[in-house]
Amino acid sequence: ASLPVRWIRRDLDWYYGGPDWHEAHDQHVRVQYLENTPQAQILADQTEILHIRLTEAGLDMPNTITVYFYGNEQLLYALNSPPPGYDKGPDHVPSLPKGWPVADGIMLRQTSALTSTLVEFALQRAGWPVSSAGWLAQGLCDHWRASTPQATQEIEAQYLPLLLQADRDNALWKAIEMPKRWEVKPKDRQLWAAQAWAMTHYLLQTGGWAALQQPSAVDIEGWRAALLSPWRMAAQGINDTLTERSKAVLTQDKAAFLSTVDTMNQILYQEESDWFDDLQSHPVDSFAYESQLLSLDGEQATVHLSLNYRLAEPASTWKKIDYQARFVQRDGRWLYADMAFSEQRSEHFLLK
Repeated sequence: ASLPVRWIRRDLDWYYGGPDWHEAHDQHVRVQYLENTPQAQILADQTEILHIRLTEAGLDMPNTITVYFYGNEQLLYALNSPPPGYDKGPDHVPSLPKGWPVADGIMLRQTSALTSTLVEFALQRAGWPVSSAGWLAQGLCDHWRASTPQATQEIEAQYLPLLLQADRDNALWKAIEMPKRWEVKPKDRQLWAAQAWAMTHYLLQTGGWAALQQPSAVDIEGWRAALLSPWRMAAQGINDTLTERSKAVLTQDKAAFLSTVDTMNQILYQEESDWFDDLQSHPVDSFAYESQLLSLDGEQATVHLSLNYRLAEPASTWKKIDYQARFVQRDGRWLYADMAFSEQRSEHFLLK
């Protein structure tokens, strides 16, 4: 590793003065960097925004925080030894940390690690151990990313099906066994991020932002029952309804088929009735659904459906249709409530 350094002359002798740091500033931030890098002021501005956000979350932040930006792994590790908890550890660890907290701020080897490392710094100041601060920082980053109802649904659609499958496979970690960010194998990184988000979501739901300041009082293991159980029950109920629909189609039982349709939507009910009547002219000999729950909001759900069928005709081949559908829960039973159309409204029209 090579770097610019300072030499200081006193009398006739020269003394090593350490790395030749340059600086960029914001109100509560000082960024020190070794090379003339254009992102230094951007880094300072981004750190200032995060400083404000963490302070608003109730976390104690120093009046001025220093970001030591090295720009590459060689310089960071040539000049510093990672603190306890950030060393490489076991041989199976796939990567090294991209940064870590220090007494007056954080050290970074690349800008992409700014948010997670600064949040870890704030959490460790609040008393969270290194092992927990990592997953909680990841969860908070996703929590802030889901700043609108639509963004929250997108996070749930991304993470909850993965968590449900991992729960079935007994592949989830206990909270006390969550690995550190850089210890996670590439194939497990999405699951680790999903579980970090789920535990953080549960923590904030049950304890609010004050829970971040009381790590010793936190009980996080209840997240599975609180978050996964409603999804698991909804997914099972919707699968039961889909099984009823498939059986009704194959046995030509129109009454049973229509009993799976939400009667609050009379237009849909008539469309489903007409569709079933058309089966008399185009019967099927195979008809089955595969489903994945995408979002759950109380008694409403959005599901990705894969319909596999084959007509009862000579030389007929298998067909597959993928689409998203809505379901509603009425009196404890999940009912089909139409395709999940997007909507555009004007003063006099609704376009689906």
